[in-house]
Amino acid sequence: MPVVDICHRGISVEEVGTWRLRFDIPYCAGKNANAHNVKLQSAVLRVDGQNIERLSAFGDDFPDGISLTYETGKSITYTLSPLDAAAIAYLYIAVRGSYTAESGDKVFPVLDIFKFNSLTKSWVRTLGDEDNRIRAFVRAEP
Repeated sequence: MPVVDICHRGISVEEVGTWRLRFDIPYCAGKNANAHNVKLQSAVLRVDGQNIERLSAFGDDFPDGISLTYETGKSITYTLSPLDAAAIAYLYIAVRGSYTAESGDKVFPVLDIFKFNSLTKSWVRTLGDEDNRIRAFVRAEP
């Protein structure tokens, strides 16, 4: 089964001006098989206690016919404003979509939720109750 996942360099977020952050979310295929007809969208969410707010809507689809391999990936890149680097502690990145196997007869769903880990200074997948709560919010989104 092909796998679509964050590429080795991981998600990056950088300040590109006053109150402007640029997000780069790179995806590639796993080592075992290529992923074809990859359709991914991302959104940025802000979580404050029990409140979840969408800062950017799902959008920026990959173009038609995108195939990912282990060596070559494709990034979802965009800028959000007004937003500063201190907000990263409250941000979640959701990526949803689908891809097909090489045979084209099986479609696999994608729903990944990431948050920033201040200890490792990297974006990691959410787990447990936190993951379930964010996924429920994302699934309810149009």
